[in-house]
Amino acid sequence: TGSMEMLRRVDVVKAMPFAPWRVVAAEALAQSAYGVAVVWIPCLALALLQPSWWHLLLGACLLTVGLSFLTCSAVLAVSFLFPDEDDATQTQFRRLMILLGIVIACAPPVGAFLGLSVIGWPGWLAALPALALAAGIAVPAVMVAAGLYAGFNPSE
Repeated sequence: TGSMEMLRRVDVVKAMPFAPWRVVAAEALAQSAYGVAVVWIPCLALALLQPSWWHLLLGACLLTVGLSFLTCSAVLAVSFLFPDEDDATQTQFRRLMILLGIVIACAPPVGAFLGLSVIGWPGWLAALPALALAAGIAVPAVMVAAGLYAGFNPSE
């Protein structure tokens, strides 16, 4: 994955004069672009095929930005905790912790979006508080990952 590739080149990147939070945030943003594209392209196609769904599709597109960044931040934080790729047990445990981290981090924004949609808010409007909630969880996740990145030593 991209997070494991980042660990392979951490010795080169750490030598550059960038704050750890900037490196982690830039890496999470770059990785989240794929998740955004995977949702936006089908949403655009569905909007063309079913124009009456536009408010739900717009909400999904808005929420995807925050959820994708949040997911990538959680994956980076867990990857810094369990970096060893050669140990099969640690690799499987890391994958399990990544799944758990994603579920825990994304449950509040998704729950907010679904709850507001169920009570009758338009999808695009329900996505705004959920997006703010996702950003509110993503920023601490980036800071935790940045702290782990700052203390990460690839030779250990």
